[in-house]
Amino acid sequence: MKQSIIDYKDLYEFLPETGKRLINLIGQDSAFTLMQEIGGKTYIMASSESSVLFKDCAIALGCIEAKRIVSLLFSLGGERIYIPSIKAAMASKDNALLSNAIYQQYHANLANGMKKMAAINSISNQLNISTNKARKVIKGGES
Repeated sequence: MKQSIIDYKDLYEFLPETGKRLINLIGQDSAFTLMQEIGGKTYIMASSESSVLFKDCAIALGCIEAKRIVSLLFSLGGERIYIPSIKAAMASKDNALLSNAIYQQYHANLANGMKKMAAINSISNQLNISTNKARKVIKGGES
């Protein structure tokens, strides 16, 4: 099993519901390992072929213990489930942090007496993003 330096607790809120459900079913460490190794795909738990494929894939990768996989398959029998990707959760987290930084800096700039466009241009230069992106984030935050 691969060791990771990612702090998964910080990613929980950025996971889709299926990721959170996996954590509830098989535990945090196993779920995050599974998402890191084979995430980004939808698995069908309805047929024995799909279940065997999923089980064989997870065991072959050494992702999680066989008993946890059996528990997962038993709980999800008859369902299609998307195993989210850790990379997607990390990207969502990064976007949320960037949006928060843009919004906070914009209001700090306005409080310091800057005009709206000057505040946006300043943020664009500070964060090395386009003025369009900064404007979209700010407009979304004010509505």
